[in-house]
Amino acid sequence: MTIVASSCGDPAALTLRARAEFHALRGELDLAHHDLDALAALRGFVPNAIHDAEDLRVVAVVRAAEGDRAAAERALHEVIRCAELYRQPELQAAASRDLATLRAEVPIDPPSGPKRPCRTDMHNAFTHATLAASPA
Repeated sequence: MTIVASSCGDPAALTLRARAEFHALRGELDLAHHDLDALAALRGFVPNAIHDAEDLRVVAVVRAAEGDRAAAERALHEVIRCAELYRQPELQAAASRDLATLRAEVPIDPPSGPKRPCRTDMHNAFTHATLAASPA
């Protein structure tokens, strides 16, 4: 999966999102969750579908790093749908690339320890079912 900077959003949110993705790709899941929590606190309760979709793409990266490929795939499909709806071709391309990468990767063993929630309640703009853990 590739780190992508977005053209919309404030610098603090862009930084937190990029750091969370970077930590997830390195397998540093606690740090990734910490950045996602900080991002959720920064966002507050102001809904913004585009920002939510960008955040959800990074949540998908974290889910994939945790080994929950089904949840990651569902989240990426939701991001692609939202990007199409709001005409965000860069976000759509990033999520499509992430989805292709996810499908092409050989399954890896998830890190040991329990999964920590990825703040699925960040915003009401998305259906929470897209981030529900898959029955495994």
